[in-house]
Amino acid sequence: MAAIHVKNGFEYFGENYAGRWEWYFRPIGGPAKVAIHGGRAGAEALLQIPLAAMERYQRALQTLSDVAKAEDVLQQAQLFSETVRRPGWRPEGSSKNPQQLARSMRAAARSPGMVDRAQRALLAAQELNAQQTANPFDVKQWTTLYATK
Repeated sequence: MAAIHVKNGFEYFGENYAGRWEWYFRPIGGPAKVAIHGGRAGAEALLQIPLAAMERYQRALQTLSDVAKAEDVLQQAQLFSETVRRPGWRPEGSSKNPQQLARSMRAAARSPGMVDRAQRALLAAQELNAQQTANPFDVKQWTTLYATK
């Protein structure tokens, strides 16, 4: 992980995954990190307006902590994985539409990874919910400290 930078009440930092940098931000004291597109410049541009950045953070946090949605995604991934493992499964598409056939085959090849990612997302949502219940992030206090400057 690169150095943690601070701007307008937010921390932002990059993490290197196999040579590719992913950038994240969170309010100071916030429970989870949220991805930013556009690299470091994108992070700095987003954090220029603290209230807009906080709204984006809250929307992302709500999505990340949605246990019901994560359970639904896991169930769909498991169902798809079971479907493509059946002996009689045939991919969608035909010789007249080879692109659709190729997409079906790629999706089938990714199905084990889909289940793993869905399980990790469900665990992360459950942990985030537990963390928010035990120690909720006070947006009003953050707003009075940082957004009014």
